[in-house]
Amino acid sequence: VAFTGFHTGNIVGLLVSPLIIAGLGWRALFYVYALCGLPVLLLWGRAVPRGAAPAAAAAGGAAPGFNVLALLKHPPVLAIIAANFVNHWGYFIYLNWMPSYFYRTLDMSVTTASLLSFLPWAVMAVASSVSGWVADELISRGVATARVRKLAQAFSFVGPALSLVLRGAARTPGAACVCLVLALGCQAFGQAGFVANMSDVAPGFAGRLFGLSNTFGSLAG
Repeated sequence: VAFTGFHTGNIVGLLVSPLIIAGLGWRALFYVYALCGLPVLLLWGRAVPRGAAPAAAAAGGAAPGFNVLALLKHPPVLAIIAANFVNHWGYFIYLNWMPSYFYRTLDMSVTTASLLSFLPWAVMAVASSVSGWVADELISRGVATARVRKLAQAFSFVGPALSLVLRGAARTPGAACVCLVLALGCQAFGQAGFVANMSDVAPGFAGRLFGLSNTFGSLAG
């Protein structure tokens, strides 16, 4: 559900950005979205608890120390970081390149390019939740959790690769859009892969591990 909201932000941005550009110019995008982020930041600061990790707090004990260097020595953590890096490399290419692809390569207007670009993100938003339901169903049927995570992550990487190969053969805007829808829909299954795996390997510090691995992912972006 959290990642569905995450990807929905891209949809809103692709729908609203052309209107802002048309009315105020492209530089206004940076100011408008920054100002929209300020009340969210204030709400986050007030709502998100600080201090002990939730698991330790619920048990009534003190949270163990969060040692970044110690975490980086564990192969599962390194695997999560590697998957995050690769995932974000593709994610930010899609985010930055897709509207330009429809506009320049397929010769569409800026407005049409943005409207068509939001479809793959809409599918990714839905597929994010679907990936969680599928993973939980497999685990409830007795499939090992680690195996489910690996299957989801493999699908998240192989699916987009095959879809982009097909996109290379696409000759119409509709066919290209279908390929990109498939690519982002498949990539969303990484939420049931490396993202969910953080709670498996570090249940008391999943949020901090996400922040650590996402730092490397942002570098890729």
